[in-house]
Amino acid sequence: MRDPSDHAGLTILTSWRRHDATVSTHGDIDVRTSGQLSQRLADLLAIGPQQLTIDLTGTRYIDAAGCRALARTALALPPGRTLTLRSPSSIARRILALTGQDQFCRIEPTSAPRTSRTAVARSRQAHPAWPASSVGPAFGARTR
Repeated sequence: MRDPSDHAGLTILTSWRRHDATVSTHGDIDVRTSGQLSQRLADLLAIGPQQLTIDLTGTRYIDAAGCRALARTALALPPGRTLTLRSPSSIARRILALTGQDQFCRIEPTSAPRTSRTAVARSRQAHPAWPASSVGPAFGARTR
C-alpha cells in the first residue's frame, strides 16, 4: 500500500502478514518527513498489530526527529511488545545508538552477503600495484 501523502522524499509502504505489520521506508527520515512517519505509525497502532517491524533497508539517514517518532511508537506499544527495526544503514544504526533508540527497540542487523573461501583467498593475494613491503601476514609491521 503506497502512502498517498508521499512527499519530501519519503515513501512509506505497509504490508501485513496475518496480524503482523511491516512498514518499509524509502528515503531519509528527518525533520521534514518524521511527521509523515509518525502519522502512519499512529494509524497502524490504532489497528493493533501483534508485531510491528520497520524495515529501514531503503533509508540511509535518520535524524533526532525521526528517532523521536520511533521512540514514541515503541513506547505506545502494548506491554510485552517490542518495535523491531530491520536493516538500518551503518549511519542510521550509529544515530540510533547515540540517541539511545536501541534501548526502546529491537534492531535486526543487515544480512551480510556471504563470501566464498575462494574470494577471501584471492583478496589476500598481493595486487600487482601494491609495493612489495605491503604483502605478507604482518602488513605494517616493523621488520629488522
